[in-house]
Formats: sequence, structure tokens, C-alpha cells
Amino acid sequence: MDGWNDFFVAQAKASAALTGLIFVGISISLTKLMKSPHLILRAASSLALLLSVLVTSSLLLAPQHSIRTAAFAILGVDSISWLATTLFGIRNVRSAPSAYKKNSMIAGAHGPNRIPARAGSRFCDAFWRP
Repeated sequence: MDGWNDFFVAQAKASAALTGLIFVGISISLTKLMKSPHLILRAASSLALLLSVLVTSSLLLAPQHSIRTAAFAILGVDSISWLATTLFGIRNVRSAPSAYKKNSMIAGAHGPNRIPARAGSRFCDAFWRP
């Protein structure tokens, strides 16, 4: 793991800077975001993903840990991050106004089995269209 030290330092610095920028952006436009709960959930999802990169990189920079410890750290942090972003995504789709729901769903699925999509839903629409 010693050969990866510089990579983890770069990842920690970049994710810390981007997390700070998103936090400042949320703080500046908090009144606008509070009017639209679905936007708060999108911002929280972005913040959670960048925080997971920051925490993972920081944990992997700790000295003298084995590959097994690193694997458990990555699994734990990324499982929490996946759960948080999935819950934020589901709540985002449910709370979004109808004008935004079309862009949040993959058009190929019908009825209650519709799948929430991330950015680039037009690609997903074209890809999943029956």
C-alpha cells in the first residue's frame, strides 16, 4: 500500500476541496434550496459521495494497516455511502414536482417498477427504450 500513498493524498485533497465548495454553495443558497426539498436531497447526495471519497482516502492513509483492514474500511464507508445516496435518490424522486420526475426516471420501465436514474437520463432513456 506504500506505493499508493501519493494517490490517496491527492484524492483526499481533491475531495476535501470539492466537499468544501459544495458545502459553501449549499450555505449560500440555503433559502432557495429549502423551497425545493428535492434539490436539498440532490445536494446532500453529492455531499455524501464526496465525503465518502474523503473518508476512504483518509482511512487508507493511516500507517501500518493490512490489505484486509483496508478492504473492510472501503467496504464499510462505501456501503454507508451507497445506502445514503440510494435513500436520497428515492426520496428525491418521490418529493420532486411532476415536471422534474420525467428527468429522474428511466423511460423504459413502466408502472411501479420505474428505476431512479442519475444525471444523463437522456442517455438512459435512449438506452433502455423498448
